[in-house]
Amino acid sequence: GNFNFGAGYGQESHTYDINDLGFLYNNNEQEFDFWAEYGHYKPFGKFNRMGGGIWSGGERIYKPNKFSEFGINGYWWAQTKNFWNLNVFFYTEPFKNGIDYFEPRTPGRFVKDPKMGNIGFNLNTDGRKKFVFHLNMNGGKGFDLYETNWGSINTMGVFRVSDRFNFSLETRNSFDHNDVGYVSNYGVNNENIILGKRDQRTMINSINAGYNFNKNMTLNFRLRHYWSSVEYNSFHNLMENGELSDTDYNDFNDLSFNFFNIDMIYRWRFAPGSDIFFIWKNAASDVSGHQDLIQYD
Repeated sequence: GNFNFGAGYGQESHTYDINDLGFLYNNNEQEFDFWAEYGHYKPFGKFNRMGGGIWSGGERIYKPNKFSEFGINGYWWAQTKNFWNLNVFFYTEPFKNGIDYFEPRTPGRFVKDPKMGNIGFNLNTDGRKKFVFHLNMNGGKGFDLYETNWGSINTMGVFRVSDRFNFSLETRNSFDHNDVGYVSNYGVNNENIILGKRDQRTMINSINAGYNFNKNMTLNFRLRHYWSSVEYNSFHNLMENGELSDTDYNDFNDLSFNFFNIDMIYRWRFAPGSDIFFIWKNAASDVSGHQDLIQYD
């Protein structure tokens, strides 16, 4: 139908661990959400279909049972007569500061996150064409506690040279101003926690190519460069109430990362559900924390 809604709840105890079978950022969480959306799926005017909705949800930690964050997300999407797809969205946490129990790296401690808002949009051209273009942009800022803002722009062009051969070029650029993160502990029992406000910039460029010899044999190639830098603006003590205070700490903690990867994969499906892969990989990397060697831009 045109109108749909739903609700969900998820829980991970403080001892839950699936990292032998997958990847889990952190456990000790309770998540709940509610969503509702309306869609018009018959062509009208300049559109094939259109819809929008709203989502609201939050998190608590499992043990002890305490509030972590609450947010609201709204979105609108449409497909035009020429099969372009558009999406506009926003996300905000306007009512209460988020509480991060994991970044201090110390049981029982937490840091407050600012109330915040984020907006963005996606644009995808007609996926049936030989050339397809994807664009994603978003940005946001914090409302209180301290000045923070962020943004990103991602673009990708896909070229279908033939039914067998295609390649794509993709670039991603993002920045995060005054992101707060853990630096170190000090004191007799490491009870004092240093957090830093930092600027982070990241750029990812990649080239992907694929060739289908037939329905059972494919060759895929990927070249990828990843660069990121972290520059600290200030350091602070974490207080018991989760806010930041001044400190004399001023050690050098800036970093830059450079990674260059090449992957080539040949796949042969010799029987239904059975594959043999021949894989060639090459990589070079540079991680620098030396003041004279860091690349900031």
